[in-house]
Amino acid sequence: MMRKSKAFRPASAEALEDRSVPTAFGGALGGLIASVPAQDARAVQQAFQAFERAYVNDVRNILFKAGTTPASQQSAFNTQVGIDLGTLNGAIAKDIQNLSGTNPNLAAQVSGELLGTDPNATLQGELANLSLPSGTGPRAMAQYLHSGLRDVVSTESQVVRQVRSATPPAGAISPSTLRTSLQGVATAFRNFNQAYANAVATNLTSVGKNTAIPSANQTAFRSAVTAAVQQLNTDVQSAVGPLTTSIPTLSTTLSNDLLGTTPPATPDNSFLGRLNRMTLPSSTNLYPMLVFRFNSIANVVRANAVVVHDITAAVNQFNSTTT
Repeated sequence: MMRKSKAFRPASAEALEDRSVPTAFGGALGGLIASVPAQDARAVQQAFQAFERAYVNDVRNILFKAGTTPASQQSAFNTQVGIDLGTLNGAIAKDIQNLSGTNPNLAAQVSGELLGTDPNATLQGELANLSLPSGTGPRAMAQYLHSGLRDVVSTESQVVRQVRSATPPAGAISPSTLRTSLQGVATAFRNFNQAYANAVATNLTSVGKNTAIPSANQTAFRSAVTAAVQQLNTDVQSAVGPLTTSIPTLSTTLSNDLLGTTPPATPDNSFLGRLNRMTLPSSTNLYPMLVFRFNSIANVVRANAVVVHDITAAVNQFNSTTT
């Protein structure tokens, strides 16, 4: 029985959609499609992680400095921890500055939980009042570190919860708006995928199996691809319309991603520029068609990733400066 030939597709619609908008918005995009407070909470966690590294270093190299005792080093140690907590407080204040308009007391609240001498209300007070170990060996240091880091993690959890539950800035772009736009982008790439496959079938593989492809067919194919990319740009611009109201420069960014700049850059690394630089198969023989298929898939996936990245980056940048 004769085997049925498979239609050329640069990438399956399902695979392309998964790359554009992952299921449940997990994976690489899971951290990008989030509310402004949730994004800030992640930044706060990173600031705490930097403090934790500094605290461990202080314990090892100051409090348990070789040839000394913790009691003799306590004053220098507490001073350095206070400096590190000040750095943490400053980093968090910067991270949550975009929430100040709708949460005017948040920065002061966090600062009050970090800095100060009260061992029952501030992290600085808790760490300064930890019982010093009698020994100087690795076991004593490990026990002291465990107690200190336990207090740090407890405060971190409290601050992160406060930031995550804060009121978002009034003008911020919501996760649902971004999600809808990315779904529209996925649909636009699916439609392009089909148009590209049709251009291949009409102008290249239609000449027959193991047959040379006339130059006129190659020219027609490139024209069809140009039209398909132009339509893709139109569809993408429509999908991000709700975003460009707040971020008007996004429209130009995406057009440059897909169609190229005016005048064209050298080399032109836009989606259309990369497709135009692809070597077309001279025949429908298996090997040249496989190479062409691989290059087509790579360029479609790359363009899709670039567009999604630029959209999410623009939204995150906008939201980070919206108060």
